[in-house]
Amino acid sequence: MNIQSLQEIVKEGVVISEQNGVIYADFVEDNGDEFRLTQSANIEDVQDYLKDHGLIAE
Repeated sequence: MNIQSLQEIVKEGVVISEQNGVIYADFVEDNGDEFRLTQSANIEDVQDYLKDHGLIAE
């Protein structure tokens, strides 16, 4: 799994990014407000968090 493929399967509003080897999952509201959901150096941990919290699109 890479960042682009993870971004393709998350629900609308969830933004996946990477900076300095850390992967971030944020929720961005329509008004532009951002809320950090999780972060990890391991993309599988980010994916597991999103799946556990119902943020992976079915």
